Amino acid sequence: MELSASAIRAYRLHAHHLDRPVSLREAASCGFQNSPAGAWENAAFVRTVLDKETLRHALAENELLQVWSFRGAPVVFLQDDADVFLDAMKAQLAEDDKKLAAAVTEDDKKLLWSGVRHMRRKIQSGGINVTLRSVIFHLGDLEIITIPGELFSTFGMEIKNNFNALMRIVWGYANYSAGYIVEKDEFGKGYESMQTPFLQGEAELYVDHLIKSL
Repeated sequence: MELSASAIRAYRLHAHHLDRPVSLREAASCGFQNSPAGAWENAAFVRTVLDKETLRHALAENELLQVWSFRGAPVVFLQDDADVFLDAMKAQLAEDDKKLAAAVTEDDKKLLWSGVRHMRRKIQSGGINVTLRSVIFHLGDLEIITIPGELFSTFGMEIKNNFNALMRIVWGYANYSAGYIVEKDEFGKGYESMQTPFLQGEAELYVDHLIKSL
């Protein structure tokens, strides 16, 4: 018997239930990894054929939750499965607690303590929900944009390069602070990426939106 490539693909798709739309309950049973930001919507749409507005509404109404989970990545899943997906974070927290107890240098202790504290906060929060509000002022030769947090300097320079006025100000920690706004390539390298409430890649989306709004 000879099998064609298309027949093999069809068999594998059928074996994994990928040859037909399924319910959100079925599709979300393993979670949707949301890295890069927005990837979960594409994955859910392909599996369920629910439109993105419906999926976003489910997330906004807490039918779906998004938390940091396995591999330290943000994962979207059904609220009923929260305990399952939070277990991965609890295991990571236990490992980090052991490392903190064994740390020798003050630098290692500081970095690990920051990671442990933020991991506990992530578990307690039960989800990721952060809103950034910026204001843009056009005042003749002066333009100002407010940033509600600490923006990495490369982002600040990128925004300034797109201003039109002679004098340009990127004003951080304005009105409130949502935390560190970290470049995606800097994740996992230092304190800021451990503390940020934002998903890897979301900072770039935010900055791009600001630049288009100038």
